[in-house]
Amino acid sequence: MLRFRLTPARFALALLLASCGGETPPPPRVGSQRAAMITPPVDSQFVAFDCATGASFDPDTDMGPKDHRNVVGDPTFPALYRAMDATYLYLRMRVDTDPTLALDSLRSHAWGWLFDTNNDFTSYEYAAFLDGGAADSMEWCENIPPPAITVPNSSEEACDLPPLATYAPAASYWHSFLAPDGSNISGNPDYFLTVAVRLSDLTAAGISVSDPLYLWAGTSTSKGSLNTDLSCNGNPTGTATLSGTTIPQTLDPLGIVTPNTTLTPSGFACGATIATATPSFTFSCTNACSSYQCSIDGAAWASCTTPYTTPSQADGAHTLQVRARKTSPPDSVNATDQTPASCTFTVGVDTTAPDTTITGQPTNPTNDNTPTFTFTSTEAG
Repeated sequence: MLRFRLTPARFALALLLASCGGETPPPPRVGSQRAAMITPPVDSQFVAFDCATGASFDPDTDMGPKDHRNVVGDPTFPALYRAMDATYLYLRMRVDTDPTLALDSLRSHAWGWLFDTNNDFTSYEYAAFLDGGAADSMEWCENIPPPAITVPNSSEEACDLPPLATYAPAASYWHSFLAPDGSNISGNPDYFLTVAVRLSDLTAAGISVSDPLYLWAGTSTSKGSLNTDLSCNGNPTGTATLSGTTIPQTLDPLGIVTPNTTLTPSGFACGATIATATPSFTFSCTNACSSYQCSIDGAAWASCTTPYTTPSQADGAHTLQVRARKTSPPDSVNATDQTPASCTFTVGVDTTAPDTTITGQPTNPTNDNTPTFTFTSTEAG
């Protein structure tokens, strides 16, 4: 299927031709996809990053060329966004003009995102770079000494080679389209450039999508560093410092990554026969859960806390299920673990007390010094 992009120039030409023929031109295809194979979440799922002073920004005056190399943003139209699904972290950047050269290729330049993992906000440890040119590339790399940091507190510090991962083909991991919010910060219609970073690469790097971290973004003459336009910086790159251009924030602000629950029995293994009717358990979770719910033998879910001791259970097999929950934000579409942790156990002792009945006794009162009684029980012994 052929796909066409309606640039502002083409739209003006279409308008002129239509007016000559007396026809009404079609509306511009705002937000139409350019490339590629990724399908980012809907725009409403993207949440803006913040700079140290508020919504992520970058003026169009901090560098000379007003083109695809220029990151732009203001309080109304933030420069940087993120979203998430089960496989990818999507990082979105607002740039001054169309970054694409053709349907599935980029203009000559690079766009990058730097990640901090050690709470030293004067350096970064991992980076994702999208590089355009003769052969587009998308790479995930690290910047961990040795060798030593050569450009302290700077986005121009190059990441290590070879990269940890190469995303191929690159066109499968980026997406560009005309910003549907109508922004034109420098007088040109702005574009969104979105890249997809595998969550598995973040996990391998020890990056939690639920814990606050520092992240920087910008453009560069080549992949490996940000030496052209650093976002959250109102001055030309070179005077900016990493520590002064952003604040810690989570990559998963909408709670799209569900919590995962781990359930551990106390003093026995799941599947075992136990000699108590009130077994105890502990549980934990990943991805910033805030509460738990428990269910025994398919009963309704109810709030519970760890450590947890069950109510008294009858003899036989039972199954405890536990699921972790996120409560912030409350409208998260996946706030609850969709695959609860489960543990089956068998109560194998007699937990029912015997019932005794006296069936024979002397008259009352009696003078018998050795009275005789007879009785029965619901259980022998």
